[in-house]
Order: sequence, then structure tokens, then C-alpha cells
Amino acid sequence: MTQTQYRSKPSTDSIPKKWYQQKRWIFSSLGLMPPLGIVLLWRTSWSRSSKITGTILSTLILMMAIAAPEPNNSSVAEQPVTTPATEAPELKATKASIAPTAAPPAAYEEAIALATTATQNRATATTSDDWAEIADTWQTSINQLNEVADGDSFAADARSKQKEYQLNHEDAVVQMNAARVAENEAIAEQQRQEQEAQFAEIQREAAAALQVVPSSEASDGYVSGSCESLRDMGVGSDFTPGDPNYTLSRDRDTDGVACES
Repeated sequence: MTQTQYRSKPSTDSIPKKWYQQKRWIFSSLGLMPPLGIVLLWRTSWSRSSKITGTILSTLILMMAIAAPEPNNSSVAEQPVTTPATEAPELKATKASIAPTAAPPAAYEEAIALATTATQNRATATTSDDWAEIADTWQTSINQLNEVADGDSFAADARSKQKEYQLNHEDAVVQMNAARVAENEAIAEQQRQEQEAQFAEIQREAAAALQVVPSSEASDGYVSGSCESLRDMGVGSDFTPGDPNYTLSRDRDTDGVACES
């Protein structure tokens, strides 16, 4: 009897699997392309529970991907891209004020120098002329600041200093007027004192004139005046006929003695 030889059937594990049957492709498809991954999963010989679990997980990944909000690019698109050529004028002005030019305008420097001079002179000012000069200096400084153009990087500082210098100018004018009033009062008082002194001098001269004997009369020995004034002047009394100071008007009782003592 012939023995029939049977060949054993090859094991399925030894048969090479196609790419879509390999686990790494299935898992990758479940994560990246859930519809394809689910189809490949159910074509495997895995257990039913494994297929259901993989399907659920892949479906959840797909739903999360769909529900995830898209990045809002509209806000980025709405923001204009600013370039040096399209910057707004306000921005340019702000940059200019933040970074002033290296050298200020000549008018600005002159105004600062004048303000410094006015401040120094204020400490020693006493007369109205001093204050008038200080007020003129402040006004000149203000006028110099007017020469700084509005578009200049020092324009804002110039306008601020103008307000400050205007207050200083007004204060100098007030001080000038107060000094002028005080000076006028001092002048009036001095004039009054001079007038009083002149009047007193006139009175002294008048009194002296009454006591001084005229030279024409003094040469003859006669001194004019009353008997009392003659005694006060030390000329004497009891004049008799022949004496230059004897007169009938002085000898009222005609007894031959004038200005009797």
C-alpha cells in the first residue's frame, strides 16, 4: 500500500503582510486619517473588541480635529504693517520728540542764554531801570523762542519755556512798577526836604540881613534900627547929640539923651 504524503499548510505568520495590513500603518492611519484607519482596522483579523476600541478612539480624534477652532488670522491681517515709508505723521512727530536733534536751533540757544542772564540779574536788581532791563530780556527770550519752527524737535520744549518765561516777564514788570513807585516817593520826600531846607536858609538869611549894618551907614557910625535892636546888637544906648546914633526920633522926651537905658 502506497503511503500518501501530505504537505503541511504553511503558517499565516510566515506569509509576508501587505503594507495596509501592518500594524504601524494601521495605527498611523487611525491617528492621521481616521476614515482610512477604521477601514483598515476592520479588515484585520484582530478581535472585535480591539476593532471597536480602535474605531472609538479614531472617531474621537477625528471629532476633536473637526471641533478645534481655526487660528484667527483676521486680527493679524487687520493690523497694518507699518513701514518707515507709511508711518503716521503722529508717530513720526513722537519719534522726533523722543530723539531730538544733536544741535538745537540757534534761536533756541539764544533764548536760553538770555533767560540765564535775566535770572542772574534778578538777584541783584534794585532799581526800576534794573527791573525794566530784566523784563526786556525776558521778552527778547520769548521772541527768540517764537523763531523755533513747529516742526522742529525742540518745538515742544520751546513752547513750554515760553509759558514759563512769560510768567517771569510779568513778575519783572510788577517789580519794575513797585520800584518806580518807591523811587517816586523817595524823590518827592527828597524834594520836600530840600524845599524845607531852602526855606530855612531864606529865613536865616533874612534874620541875618536885619542884623547886618549896611556898609554905607556903618561907615558913618550910624546903625539903623530901634533902640532895642541897637542894644541887642551891642551898639549901645544913651546916645547924646553929636553921636551918630543920636536922633530926635530916638530922643522922644527931648532931654538930649536917646535910647536911654
